[in-house]
Amino acid sequence: FVSNLAWELELAIFLKYCSNETLSSEYREKVRSLRFNLQDPKNPMLCTRVVSGQLEISDLIVMSTDALASKQLKQIRQQVVQDAIKNVVISPGSNEVSSSSGITSELAKKIRIESMKKSNATSTATTKKTSSAPHDS
Repeated sequence: FVSNLAWELELAIFLKYCSNETLSSEYREKVRSLRFNLQDPKNPMLCTRVVSGQLEISDLIVMSTDALASKQLKQIRQQVVQDAIKNVVISPGSNEVSSSSGITSELAKKIRIESMKKSNATSTATTKKTSSAPHDS
């Protein structure tokens, strides 16, 4: 049964990621990713879902590496993103974002927007606090 499933998986990946019977880099990356994730002892549920039929091969082959990852690996990745957010430097009045963590430009935009919201909220709160404070006369 499992060998038939493996053949079906291989065929599905081949049909999805190969053209003119040439193995693309996408094909190789997908095979490596699936092999790693399906054999990962920290991620037994992925293999169980595939073997039991809960996760169809057609769905499996289009899943992102994040979706395939174990809970532990997802938590590690989330922590890396959180650390990256803390290490982002935004120059005032600039659209430049620098980071030693290599975050994506899309994430950088989100960080910039959140940073501006926090900055505006802080300055608004400070203004309200200053204007409502009793003045010494």
